[in-house]
Amino acid sequence: MNKIQIPQFARQMLSNKEMEAAVLNGLMNEREGIDQAMQRLSDYCFYEPMHQVIYHAICNVYGANTPISMISVTNELMHGMDYERAKDCMLQVAQIATQVEEKMDFYQMVLVLENIAQRRALAPVGYQLLELSYSLSTDLNAGVNAIQQAIDQILSGTKGKDFTSLSEQLEIARQHIIDNRNPDTRHVGLMTGIPQFDREGGLPDKAFIVIGAKSSHGKTSFANYLALQAMKQGKRVAYYSMEMTNLELTQRLLSMECRVNVNTLARKPLLPEQEEKAFHAIESLIQNNAESFCFDERGVNKLDRMLQSIRVLKRTRGIDLVVVDYIQLLGIDPIYRDENTTKLIGRASHAFKDISRDLGLTILCLSQINRNVTGRPTRANLRDSGEIDEASDLTIILYRPEADKTEAYSDPYQHVTVKNTMLVDAGKYRSGAQTEFIMGYQPEYTLPFVLTKEKQEEMEIFNQEGDPYDELADV
Repeated sequence: MNKIQIPQFARQMLSNKEMEAAVLNGLMNEREGIDQAMQRLSDYCFYEPMHQVIYHAICNVYGANTPISMISVTNELMHGMDYERAKDCMLQVAQIATQVEEKMDFYQMVLVLENIAQRRALAPVGYQLLELSYSLSTDLNAGVNAIQQAIDQILSGTKGKDFTSLSEQLEIARQHIIDNRNPDTRHVGLMTGIPQFDREGGLPDKAFIVIGAKSSHGKTSFANYLALQAMKQGKRVAYYSMEMTNLELTQRLLSMECRVNVNTLARKPLLPEQEEKAFHAIESLIQNNAESFCFDERGVNKLDRMLQSIRVLKRTRGIDLVVVDYIQLLGIDPIYRDENTTKLIGRASHAFKDISRDLGLTILCLSQINRNVTGRPTRANLRDSGEIDEASDLTIILYRPEADKTEAYSDPYQHVTVKNTMLVDAGKYRSGAQTEFIMGYQPEYTLPFVLTKEKQEEMEIFNQEGDPYDELADV
């Protein structure tokens, strides 16, 4: 069956020049929802040739992780274009970027433009169906199947989505078994230095991991510990904090390494021996892959911008681990402003889970605990949404009785001192066994650490007579 081109008059009827210009205007003025818009838009959404040129320039600016504006798009257009054509394009950009008339919400305009493009793509399929009905020489079933595939592809918004068979996956599983015979080729996740996790193969890859705790109970410290472990193993880390500056986070990481009080390190002159420790730790971290640990300098605090940044950093820096501190402070795109907080946090949780699978990286997301919780919290106490735990592949709840001014753990940890310790509860662990255990914690260095037998003896970890708890004695 020959491919029939849609007539020019029909193409013009299935286009909207004003809508195209309005969407380009929204992109250049960096409205909320840029990341979602860029995922939906394609070349075919723009019928006007000049609009296509401008859209390509916007895509290049977006891909370079540069803010999209009239200036950045104009500068991009000037590369590889003759002066006269560039001048015409720049005039178009200026006209589009400064137009103020809006008939609907920006994201709604994107959806309308996508819908128009889909209809424009369906038109030639309709002509192919018409030709098939009159062509006795064409196999009917083959023609209908081809047309159905084209329609499915247009309506799904995908270009040849890949599917795989069980047979193919079984061959991959076979190779995994073979690889796991050798320690050098064994498939493991992020090794943490924490025996209870590393016995299960470490933290899972391509996973959405949640760390929940009350305020001042060590969730940021625990995430920092895991991020440093990843960096030292050669992994590339991206860190997003809505609470602390990059310098404050760096000082916390440095305090963990040099064992100098974090407040002293940040605000006071150091003693000679402290300064020596700090400088030695700085050099050690630089030699241990510190170049691969990055912060987003733009102060990303909106979900769509963060997702855009993660995609760019995956493409340009090959990141393996993302830390988000924390999910309740993350702004959500206002196109969802009619939803309540529970739905918004749930939407963010599933977005993080989707991007972890899509890009093949681990998302480590911190979460607050409901304020009215007394005593040891559980997964059900994650603030604002049960969907946080529902979406996660691993949920870790931390608890420090010392921070609660509670004098003792409950059973079976009643013999463990609360001073400089924390309870780690991995109650949901899709790729490993559920577990809970006690770790050490030094608040002056914001440092979680493994309680080896030597550390247990040094800290006099057991405050009453009795047999040491098995999980502690086993490390």
